[in-house]
Amino acid sequence: MRNILVSVAWPYANADIHVGNLTGAYLPADIF
Repeated sequence: MRNILVSVAWPYANADIHVGNLTGAYLPADIF
C-alpha cells in the first residue's frame, strides 16, 4: 500500500475569503 497525499489549494493572502468555502465551492482537491 502506498501513501496517498490529498491536499487543497494554499490559502490566499486575502483573509476576507474563507479558504474552506472557496475550496469546497470552486476548487477540487489535488490528489497525488
